[in-house]
Amino acid sequence: AQRYFGDGPTPVLVALVSVEALPNRVTLTWQRGEVAPHDVRVERRHEVEDWRVVGRASFDGAGRLRFEDGYVSAGSRYAYRLGWSEAGAERFSAETWVDVPVALTLALEGARPNPVVGPFQVAFTLQRAEAATLELLDVAGRQVIARDVGSFGPGAHVIRLGECNCTPPGVYWLRLTQSARSLVKRAVVVR
Repeated sequence: AQRYFGDGPTPVLVALVSVEALPNRVTLTWQRGEVAPHDVRVERRHEVEDWRVVGRASFDGAGRLRFEDGYVSAGSRYAYRLGWSEAGAERFSAETWVDVPVALTLALEGARPNPVVGPFQVAFTLQRAEAATLELLDVAGRQVIARDVGSFGPGAHVIRLGECNCTPPGVYWLRLTQSARSLVKRAVVVR
């Protein structure tokens, strides 16, 4: 057996530094090393397909390459890599698999657990990044607690509603509002 005792980090030609996957697009950013190529092919494959070129790109002056793929299907899984020719041979970066999320819809799962016996937690999904409010209403429709949740952004969330464990026992309504849509779920508090 041989041992290698390096005296520093191993240089890479190209490294993936970020991935953003939304239902309608995937955005990838790579950083190149000092000896990496300048112009590359961006290749993609589906789980049951072969690699195919989806674009050509160049690294910018800071050594970064940002590529946006707008031809993806929600709920699909794709692998991406960069390819280039060097001294007559084909070279490739490491492949990266990306899961494209399904389209988000406004949803209110409700209290967790229900009936509530301890901390009051609520599960919900926001469709997009815009103003949204989560409210706890009593049976007469009076607001007990209101919280701005639009800053959480699109996706699934679970939050603790209220700062204390002091919601009196009873039947309540949870209301999630975003844009012109409101969703309501019943919640029961027992102590």
